Amino acid sequence: MQVRETFARKGYVIFYDAVSEDTIDEWRASARQTQTEAWFTDVVHDLPKNGDPVEDHELINDEGRVKAVIPDQLPRRLSRMLARFYRTFFPAADANDWEYQKTPAGTNDLPARREFAAMPVGTNIMDTSALPGSIFVATDNDTSFYTYGWNHNIVLRSNRRQIEVSKGDVLLIRGDFIIAPVG
Repeated sequence: MQVRETFARKGYVIFYDAVSEDTIDEWRASARQTQTEAWFTDVVHDLPKNGDPVEDHELINDEGRVKAVIPDQLPRRLSRMLARFYRTFFPAADANDWEYQKTPAGTNDLPARREFAAMPVGTNIMDTSALPGSIFVATDNDTSFYTYGWNHNIVLRSNRRQIEVSKGDVLLIRGDFIIAPVG
């Protein structure tokens, strides 16, 4: 029960050495074999209310973080292998939309963001499984995130905390948790 309380209080939980080094090396090799054209950046913009198309100069590219969709068989294995971790907090959850994410060396700090929108009106805010969360599996040592918590609507430097994970660690976060990967 203590882990669930930590997850509810902090908005995240880390499972240390949850994935074997051999498995991590296999995933890294798979990511390296991914074609260069398959990697893409997030594009962030506010959609106009009148439905007009968005002009190119209004787009903000998240150029520090690139990602690629993981090929078909590996996500199924990932979901089965990590189910014991995420189902502890999200009993009815299915892990999907697996992707590789990487930050090239020398990239500036990335903007803070939530992986999902804030809780819809009428949602029980004390229910930690009300929104889907995210799973990060560290494939390298000294991977770190700046975090700003789950109970804030704005990002303040005074709320910032750094989380460091090592190769094989699994970081599970709530959907309303604010993160900013730094490397």
